[in-house]
Amino acid sequence: MLPFRRQRPMILAVAASCAMAGLAVPVHGAGDVLSAMLIDETLTPRKVTITGFDGDEVVFLDQQGSERRISRRRLMALVSIDAGADVREGLGVAVRRPVDDASAGVEAPLSSSGMLRMVDGQHFPGEVEASPSVDELVHWRHQRFGDMRISMDLVGVLARRGWTGWSQIAAASDDLPSEDELYLLNGDVLQGFLVGLTDPVQFETDDLIELPAERVAAVRLSNTPKAISGMVVWLSDGTVAAVESIASRHDRNLVLTLAKGQSGVYEVSELRGLAFDADRIRPLSSIAPDDQLPVGDRLYLEEMRTVPHPDARRGGADALNSRDLLFPGPMSVTWTLPAGCERFAGTASLVYGSAPWGDCELVIEVDGREIFRARLNEEVASTPFNVDVDGSELKVTVDPGVYGPIHDRVILHRPTLLLGRGDS
Repeated sequence: MLPFRRQRPMILAVAASCAMAGLAVPVHGAGDVLSAMLIDETLTPRKVTITGFDGDEVVFLDQQGSERRISRRRLMALVSIDAGADVREGLGVAVRRPVDDASAGVEAPLSSSGMLRMVDGQHFPGEVEASPSVDELVHWRHQRFGDMRISMDLVGVLARRGWTGWSQIAAASDDLPSEDELYLLNGDVLQGFLVGLTDPVQFETDDLIELPAERVAAVRLSNTPKAISGMVVWLSDGTVAAVESIASRHDRNLVLTLAKGQSGVYEVSELRGLAFDADRIRPLSSIAPDDQLPVGDRLYLEEMRTVPHPDARRGGADALNSRDLLFPGPMSVTWTLPAGCERFAGTASLVYGSAPWGDCELVIEVDGREIFRARLNEEVASTPFNVDVDGSELKVTVDPGVYGPIHDRVILHRPTLLLGRGDS
């Protein structure tokens, strides 16, 4: 009898603006400032240059180059943006690029490292190390945080360095497997129960089998997903981590400390996103729609799909885990809102290349009551929205305009819901 076992799962299934002429501003290098938008408790963005974190305060330069501070309690998040971005375009402001079918794919992790994804969506690029015994722990080495010991009950997917099949399992991240899955380098997939990541790897199917660790490319465990919570950072190396604290050192580098005490050092410029209270931020892309229906004279429906935000870099999750939603034609989509939902914000745009024939109206309703309407066309191809959502059902509709439905393709950039305190 094996001495250690996980319980079988119960479920089977801005630097340039800071150097304005005539302003006396602190001198910073390229790596110790970050062009970002600060997002407050109304989901309203403000463009700043982040320089550091001091206790409970975020330190930044405003657009006049003056140093300012703001308490984290007054903020929901910050997101790295292009220095030339205009936050008057809303929460989903982006440097616009063409959106095509290739954009809808899942980014692979950095080829130079492996990747571990936890059940709450944390990502840690690094390398797996063989456990010395069947100890119910994954032994993982992260380049910045060092040696990590993670309970197998908290692991969703683990892939070794150089494996090219990450997208195969990342795309199915919302589908909980009924059993653990073991992916081999020769393409075989075994289903059963992972006993331990020793060398050899021990895996139970009908019988207990042992495989040399070098033959195993990845594992996908049947652990139940859960929502990420607390203060969470998204970093340029692909790391997504819940952190206990974030603080600036004397050299302006950031020290990020995990709940178990491991610390990693990053330049400010490596910060892609930060949620101060992830419990209160819910990307609309994380909620499955209840219904999708064609609008107007459309005889068939091409379903809405999620795509990366245009500013997302390959190799890491989108900041705030907020993927964009592509409406490929006139249609209406409904969602059940989470309890305690207060606001809904983002940016709606015609898909690049839709003009001049793209001409449509975007309508947002809550419980059948219209709360927002905007026309999108060649003259106004993008519009921000930030509305109260006091209700239970959210409906977003793309209505065809004067040129018919063919080019009425709309994308919602970073559509985000804000939940009240204690209601997440």
